[in-house]
Amino acid sequence: MKKINNKKAEMVSENTVQTIIAVAGVILIIFVAYNLLSTNYDVADEATKAFFETLDEQIRIADNGGLGEFLIWDYNLEDEIFYFLVYFGDSITYLDFKSTGNNVNHICVCSSTEGVKVCNSCMNLARNVEYLESVDGNFIIGSGEKIAIKRTGDSYEFILV
Repeated sequence: MKKINNKKAEMVSENTVQTIIAVAGVILIIFVAYNLLSTNYDVADEATKAFFETLDEQIRIADNGGLGEFLIWDYNLEDEIFYFLVYFGDSITYLDFKSTGNNVNHICVCSSTEGVKVCNSCMNLARNVEYLESVDGNFIIGSGEKIAIKRTGDSYEFILV
């Protein structure tokens, strides 16, 4: 049996593969450019994450015997976004803020804009929190209020400074 060598068919196959790769490359570049340049950036979400990272760091300082300090400054007033530190204790809601998770010593950095309150940056603390201004074990600290965080035995003590 004689093998037929068809150069046209090979060229068409190579051209087809190259075209498919080129189109896939262009689509990939468009996708990456769109994600880099799109306005999916959420100021409130990014700010609460940053405040939350600071809170976590300051709690670790208190866990190691130091005195942590935490402050939410008036960050984005021109967009009327307000930030709060909310301690839910073992509650699910507190002053219209809603908690997620198992709600044991639950603390969140929350944002509020146009009446919408969001608490996406949260953690469950290993110890309960004592704070003089707490109501039924819950409390809220707003922008401009600085607290000191220290570990006292089996709890954290949050002190308004």
